[in-house]
Amino acid sequence: MKLNLNKFYVVYALTKYSEKVDVFDGRPTTITSLKNQFRGGLEPKDIEGIYTTKKLATSVAEKLFKKHSIKR
Repeated sequence: MKLNLNKFYVVYALTKYSEKVDVFDGRPTTITSLKNQFRGGLEPKDIEGIYTTKKLATSVAEKLFKKHSIKR
């Protein structure tokens, strides 16, 4: 599968204080935006996964919250 570098979805790893919007905000990102986030201090361990569709990213984010029993 080929990843469109101008439209993909990032699900960020949960932290103790994560809100749903911190993990996945539903907006696509670009490789340039992700590169800038790494320049700003983002680390690979801070990313749960990168997905090609919003539906899949939303599903993964919801599973993370259910797994950790977070209802925010």
